[in-house]
Amino acid sequence: MALLYSWQGQYGKLDVAIKVQLRGSDLTKERRSMMDICGTRHTVDVYDLPNEEEAIRIAREQVNENLDPRRMDLDAVLPTRQHRHGLAKENPQPVVVWQIFDCLYKMCIAMAFDQKSRPEVQAVTDPRVRLEEAVPQSYYEGRRGPYAVCHLDLDPQNILIGELQTGGADRHYVSPALCNVHVEYPPPGKTGFIPSEQFTEEWDYIPRVPLEMNPPAQVAGKYSWKTNLYQMGCVHNGQPHHDLHDLPAPKTNHYSNQRGTVRCTYGGYLLYPAYDWVDDALIGLVVACMNENPDHRPDFSALTRIIEQNVTAAWDDASWAEVVKFTDIMFKDPKPVPITNPANWENWLKDQLADLRADLFPEHYSEQKREEAAKLASQQKGQAVAAQRQQRWQQDLLGSQHFREDCGPKLSRRGPVKHLPGICRHRDVLRRQFRSHH
Repeated sequence: MALLYSWQGQYGKLDVAIKVQLRGSDLTKERRSMMDICGTRHTVDVYDLPNEEEAIRIAREQVNENLDPRRMDLDAVLPTRQHRHGLAKENPQPVVVWQIFDCLYKMCIAMAFDQKSRPEVQAVTDPRVRLEEAVPQSYYEGRRGPYAVCHLDLDPQNILIGELQTGGADRHYVSPALCNVHVEYPPPGKTGFIPSEQFTEEWDYIPRVPLEMNPPAQVAGKYSWKTNLYQMGCVHNGQPHHDLHDLPAPKTNHYSNQRGTVRCTYGGYLLYPAYDWVDDALIGLVVACMNENPDHRPDFSALTRIIEQNVTAAWDDASWAEVVKFTDIMFKDPKPVPITNPANWENWLKDQLADLRADLFPEHYSEQKREEAAKLASQQKGQAVAAQRQQRWQQDLLGSQHFREDCGPKLSRRGPVKHLPGICRHRDVLRRQFRSHH
């Protein structure tokens, strides 16, 4: 179980995630693996407390600390975005979607290369300073390959939405960050996000000794940094349409280039006309990241070039005010209000939605408009109460008539029995009351 707190330490205010072992997983192995990718902007660092007493003091002080409502994982953000899409009345800003894809890509870089060996990272002593992930020049020169840390559990629940930036100079308004890294003895992964290297049908044809295969397997067991790239594509497939597609999706063929080369991908559904409004370059990149064969997924050179070009172009065409407005709608949450009586939840939710609409669309929900809406709601409530009264009196009158018919005209040897005086008086009283109210 992981808890997120804000801690005021010697470097100022820090966001601290406290993880508690509930079952038989070994947090020591996870801690060592996370230390290998610390110091970068899109990963969660392991904060080494000086002693156990300090850790107990921090936990005791922060037990009642309220979390920033803007801090949530991507799994919680997507349903919220799907609900609020009706309030926005527009599609996501292209620059926002491209920026999230860029952040996910930087996570893959952090897991593929040893960022701690970079001189600029080693020179940083303040944990609040987070440097951008970068592919080392030695990779482009062919002198070294990726570090190849396979996450194997990369899904929306392990991606946190970071604090929203206030300035536009760094072009980084939304900051997803990776957490919960497993390297040694990794879990099998979550259903739908398991890469093709794990569930491909090639496993059914691999003999006990894989070297006896002819030809050798192309997908099964070929783990590399591109395994993280596949899971990144699965996570990002929910960004254009505000929700996660059922995964794993059916495997389809698509043409990846002008030469007509056929690639098998699990993201082919993104090529349907329903997603024509999404940037073609972004759709093509996500589809390529979800290719079945790891060798057919794009490399660092192509990814860096395409992302930098499109992010820059998207920012040039975007309005900062529109980006801030849309991102606030999709990612910001109102501060939690304690509700002591669960019966008041529905009324509280209606009030919150009314306030949210008034803040987002003041031209449509001004003070005068809200007063008129409140007056109209009061009139409608009065009409509903009057209708209920009328229905209740009619039911009472109808019941008295049925009672009269059942008890009054009884046949006997001497003929019909006269109506009981009490029933008649009750009927007359009901009629007079009904006329007085209407």
